[in-house]
Amino acid sequence: MIEPLDPMTQPRFWTARAPSEVPDSFAQSAVVLGNLDGLHRGHQALLEVAQEFGTRNAAPVVVFTFDPHPMQVLPGKPDFRRIFSPEVQTEMLRHWGASGVYYQHFDLDFAKTSAEDFLNQCLVPAVKPAAIVVGFNFRFGQGRQGTPEFLREWGSRHGVKILVVEPVNYLNETVSSSKIRAALLAGDVHHAGQLLGFPFFLQGIVEKGAQRGRNLGFPTANMMWSTSVDPVAKTTLTPAFGVYVTRTHFQGNVLPSVSHLGPIPTFSDIRPRLETHILDRDLALYGETLRVEFLEKLRDPVKFEGLDALKAQIDADCAAARRYHREHP
Repeated sequence: MIEPLDPMTQPRFWTARAPSEVPDSFAQSAVVLGNLDGLHRGHQALLEVAQEFGTRNAAPVVVFTFDPHPMQVLPGKPDFRRIFSPEVQTEMLRHWGASGVYYQHFDLDFAKTSAEDFLNQCLVPAVKPAAIVVGFNFRFGQGRQGTPEFLREWGSRHGVKILVVEPVNYLNETVSSSKIRAALLAGDVHHAGQLLGFPFFLQGIVEKGAQRGRNLGFPTANMMWSTSVDPVAKTTLTPAFGVYVTRTHFQGNVLPSVSHLGPIPTFSDIRPRLETHILDRDLALYGETLRVEFLEKLRDPVKFEGLDALKAQIDADCAAARRYHREHP
């Protein structure tokens, strides 16, 4: 897996949505071209190849991607959601050593751009590639006419090195974003994490809730995750609703936790949210930003008949989470 850079030695990172926003000093880049919304093991392989080229040729590594994700615009998949938002994607790209990321606005008009025009009129003026790195199955341009073979022919005419990365296999399985989406929607966060190369996570700001957990003896950090109030939740994926063993990042600390994702049926509360209980700690977290990593699903949501039954189940969930963390330190 690609290793993060030391933040003390990392150069300034930039994001751009127009060529005028790209720093003048960036030319002859090693450009990773693709959607990369999951940044899974296959995407990390693209970054590794770009970094190897960049090291040999003194070329900065730049990611050229799209927002919205093309599948959110093109007809046929109205319920499609990204694995991670552009904001989280940008944060991870910076962490993993890219010098910058360029977000090309994608709409139905842009989808009509030919592969040749996209390269000559969009990509080249924006990021001035010395090399372009793509996955074996990446397609672009009107009618998906932009194939790796097309890119190689174009590159030979324009003096741009084209590097095509073959499929990445992990545990005898080809890594793909579609498999990760399927695993998350099924609640199989362990499998999703294997394919990603890191645990799937959600992050957000802790809000003050109804204090139900605290009144039961299990204080929780509450983050709303409702598509009716959070624009990010409308476009990004969440795992299947349920109770999960989690790990929570807070101010540089990594804390064992257990989390409930979804509505609270016992209290007839239909608003989805992420409620996280830090095991054996009581921290003041209101207003703090947390990253909650999903490690293993414990159970589906259940409507309990009374508070005693609910408290007993939370006790059991916490015990199961403690056991998991002991066995997987």
